[in-house]
Amino acid sequence: MGKIIVIYHSQQYGNTKMLAEALAEGAREAGAEVNLINTNERRVTLEEFLSADGVAIGTPDYFSYVAGTVKTFFDDMYLWDQSGKPVKGKPAALFLWWWRESEAAFRIPCSALFPAGGGDGRK
Repeated sequence: MGKIIVIYHSQQYGNTKMLAEALAEGAREAGAEVNLINTNERRVTLEEFLSADGVAIGTPDYFSYVAGTVKTFFDDMYLWDQSGKPVKGKPAALFLWWWRESEAAFRIPCSALFPAGGGDGRK
């Protein structure tokens, strides 16, 4: 297995960090080299992103939206892509922490990213 970059935002309670660490632990057990980056502490560099074979991105639910620092990462990816950097095509996983009983916080953003599958893992 290759290199995986786990990009996530976590602060105060650390719930998303716990998810990121569990994901990293499983990837390491499967033989991957893992780079964990908390976007609340620093930005992801282009070099870090390009050196990974796959990416996992995690965020808490902030009023049915991703954390601002994860949005900044998405903006950076867009700019890298527009400047001709090879950022597309990596295998990716998304993970989300939310405490509400509503599934909308999860389903809406995932449906936008993965419309063919319904975004909620049930189709």
